[in-house]
Amino acid sequence: MKADKDACPQSFINPLALMSNGKFCGGDVMGPVTTNPWLIAVINMVIVFGVLIALGVLMSMIQLVDPTKNH
Repeated sequence: MKADKDACPQSFINPLALMSNGKFCGGDVMGPVTTNPWLIAVINMVIVFGVLIALGVLMSMIQLVDPTKNH
């Protein structure tokens, strides 16, 4: 969606805000890259499992250097 440069004041700071006439200010605003719900779900699950794996690795590293562990 193109911005309406005539309707926007020059000192406008927030490029994602809507003017009162419903037009965007501050330059081009990128729309959604995809609207396919299955692709969005797969991307979200990859991110979630990536974070879980990273936390598991961090927990393992902390257990290796745990000074309070009783041998």
